[in-house]
Amino acid sequence: KMRIKAVVFDLGGVLLTDPQYKEFWKNHQEADELKELFGRGKLSISEFGKRGEKMFRISKDEFLEEHKKAYTNVERMDEVINIFKKIKIAKYILSDSNPVHMPYIKKNFKDVLKLAKKAYFSPELGTKKTDLETFELLLKDIGVAPSEMVLVDNREDCLVEPKREGIRTILFKFPEQLVKDLKRLGME
Repeated sequence: KMRIKAVVFDLGGVLLTDPQYKEFWKNHQEADELKELFGRGKLSISEFGKRGEKMFRISKDEFLEEHKKAYTNVERMDEVINIFKKIKIAKYILSDSNPVHMPYIKKNFKDVLKLAKKAYFSPELGTKKTDLETFELLLKDIGVAPSEMVLVDNREDCLVEPKREGIRTILFKFPEQLVKDLKRLGME
């Protein structure tokens, strides 16, 4: 029987609803690099605002205000939170975030974050979930072998690197399926 020692849940789209940021960026395909830098904590909010102002052709304050609105409209996914609560082994949270989204999540969802032994946010790690380095950092910090870790995420592209590393992965679609997949990996 497999010995799973740590389970890592994604936040947005799994434990919480995903913010409606797609709408915000939809006419700005060229913003990908800007989003990546900000998500990895490589840009200050002020610098991010300056670049956004140029790209969106609106004032810096207006850009930051609209951006904040797009990233801070989040609800709890109670069914999934209850599943997370019941897991008996060490639980962690991993979130691709940014310096605006992160403090909002930490302030408004303390109850959810508290269920985990530790929560990892991309701006603090300096890496994102599509980076192999993220999982090397997590394995080292948590102190388990790849085969002893399970990662739950709602995005296929975020499961590529962990899978390659030998971490067990679950693509989250809906609560019933999540329960089945966790059981299959020997978790009640």
